[in-house]
Amino acid sequence: MLPSAAMRSLQKNAWERLEAEARHAFVGLGRFPLLAYSERTPPPYVGIKPYRRGRRPAHEPGAFEITEYEQAHELGPGLARIAARLVAELGRLSRGEPHELSRTLLAENPAWPAPLAEAAARGAFARAPFALLLSLALSRTQDDKGNVRWTLFGASHEGAGSPFWSSFGAEEEARWLRVVGWCLGESAPPRERVRVLAAEEELPAFARRRLLAPGEPLEGVSVLVSFRPFGALPDEVQRAHLEGRLALLPSPASLLLCEHPGYRRLAEALPRATQIPLLHLVPRGTAPELRVPQSGWLDERGSGARTEEGHLRVERLVRSHRFQRIARDEDPAGEAFLDRVTRALFSVDPDDLGLYGKPLARNAQIWRQDYQLLLDGPRATDAELARAAEAVRAGGRFGYRMLFPPMQVGRRELFWHRPLVARHEPGGRAALLEEDPPLGYLLAEPQPGEELPPIALEPRLLRRPGHLEAATCFPHEPGRARHTTCHNLHRLLDWAEHLGGPLPRSLARALTRAAQDLELEAWVDQLPASASERAAGERVAAQLRALVAPDPEPGEARTLERAASRAFEEEIWRTIAWLAEGELRAKDNADPVAANAGRSGGAVAAAVAAVPRARGDLDRLAEALRGRHEALIARHGMSGRALVGEQLFRWETGCELPWSERWRANRAGAALERNLVVVIPGRDRREAVVMADHYDTAYMEDAYESARGGDGLRAAAAGADDNHSATAALLAAAELLLPLAREGKLARDVWLVHLTGE
Repeated sequence: MLPSAAMRSLQKNAWERLEAEARHAFVGLGRFPLLAYSERTPPPYVGIKPYRRGRRPAHEPGAFEITEYEQAHELGPGLARIAARLVAELGRLSRGEPHELSRTLLAENPAWPAPLAEAAARGAFARAPFALLLSLALSRTQDDKGNVRWTLFGASHEGAGSPFWSSFGAEEEARWLRVVGWCLGESAPPRERVRVLAAEEELPAFARRRLLAPGEPLEGVSVLVSFRPFGALPDEVQRAHLEGRLALLPSPASLLLCEHPGYRRLAEALPRATQIPLLHLVPRGTAPELRVPQSGWLDERGSGARTEEGHLRVERLVRSHRFQRIARDEDPAGEAFLDRVTRALFSVDPDDLGLYGKPLARNAQIWRQDYQLLLDGPRATDAELARAAEAVRAGGRFGYRMLFPPMQVGRRELFWHRPLVARHEPGGRAALLEEDPPLGYLLAEPQPGEELPPIALEPRLLRRPGHLEAATCFPHEPGRARHTTCHNLHRLLDWAEHLGGPLPRSLARALTRAAQDLELEAWVDQLPASASERAAGERVAAQLRALVAPDPEPGEARTLERAASRAFEEEIWRTIAWLAEGELRAKDNADPVAANAGRSGGAVAAAVAAVPRARGDLDRLAEALRGRHEALIARHGMSGRALVGEQLFRWETGCELPWSERWRANRAGAALERNLVVVIPGRDRREAVVMADHYDTAYMEDAYESARGGDGLRAAAAGADDNHSATAALLAAAELLLPLAREGKLARDVWLVHLTGE
């Protein structure tokens, strides 16, 4: 737990400390591995990038900035839905009504001792105000499609109190009293009626003056703010609340999720396990604006939707696939694969994986019914994975959660410990405190097992002119992709900030998604009419008109004359035909595949019978591409100046794939994967323009999927447009750029990169 005073002192030089610590963290062999084909989704890096040493963070000193778009489209609506769910279920428990809380959450929980449970059951709190003050652990994560979103990890592992108290300055008593009054459904109560019970070191100065002393009588006190579980409160305080003489903030039931004794035991082996109980009450899909990981209890041999303890039972896991085309804030369950848990987590059978699936155990944490850790997937050894797979397959009940790595700054993991302040309103509705709420702090925490003090950052909610209107005043327009106008404005304003000056008109139009025949000026003119507040739309339109400038005069055309010729076009098509329809046809990284034995691929595969089934052609194709580049370099007199190199790497997986001969060769050291890099020198060798493709191809879905007429055959696609059109473009670029480099007309280097593994 981070006391308020310590947090304030850490904020002053937080980014300087983080930058100094990260400066050499990723430099050197093995310091920043990029695992090819890894099952583990990497974290988003914020503020300081591993590949930009010395780069100053964009955030203000001591602050972490949260954009208007994150607030309006993710955090605001997502937190409101979470608050509604929690207030509804915990409020029902407090009022003695039927609820969905499990018996194991309530049993032996110090926040819900027998006297409190009995009073609630007989309706003692049926008319009492219910207020939720619960701190959440939030971070940004990245999924397998590269979507970065705010994610609910669960309850704050800092506890409920520290983030709340750290949200107030030393003398912000009036603001604190307004929050207390809002929770009670009244204006700020007189300070003499409100007292505090907490450890003195975690409190701001004003709250220390309101501390309830041991044995102090409660006469004149009607509200006590304390994050201690009800069973740990003084006897006199418990009696006063049970008799209706004293209101407790937060309401005692809201601390249940922080005090689960089973997860406190689990936390001794699994760091941050105290986050998890909240996830069981807020299942995936509750707040689609935020990412809520799958969690629950695995029990493939049981029956019914719930266990006898009231746990939600899960037989199958949802996992996405590469062909899904869904919006970032939509739940993919309707289109995703629903696989049995053991199959989704551990199976490496080729038919279980399909064409592109991977076992998910590296992204899972699993524990036994007695809250003993079974698997911490992100940090597990191969032997630990094997033991967990054997245990789960043997049957029984296991708790689990799927885990995306939280955002990182340097080597530290970054969590936002944010209080959620909500109350129950008449009619059953939940209200979320939105005006000047406590925001807690962000904590840059060391990796589990590292002994480093945390570094705190202050959350800063941005309110920039233009961005604020774009995020809040342009709702989803019927017939268009969601928030189209908002996204257009976001791009235009961001680009203007990045460039530090006006946007050329052609660039501004290219950044704007609108009807092709609509001029940029006409699109800007219609903004006031499409805004929810006309005045806001007019402000944004005026700002855009000031940001857009006429296009500069075009410079000399360097390549157009040669590239516009019929001969050049035909050469590109011949190159694509050579790559796609030539003899080098087995171009998937896993080729050759032993599981293909006895499979034909159906009618589609029969039409391309020339595809070899028992060899891999990637190495031969890499050598052919290298030979073509070397011949071009020699023909244009650039030998010794332009370079062709190879980046060699191993196919790294956390699971066994014995059905792939290429994988076995990588493991045995008999083969390596390779990227080709062609460096064409420019005048400024410190900068480079990178053009990249992938020269391998995927498997033919219609030769594999039975619904498409296939029979499970993995046959490499020809790849004419995925991605040999790009490979041909890189060869054509070399033809055009090498003469310019020889004549000193390239301002900076150009790197042509042929990638494998897409």
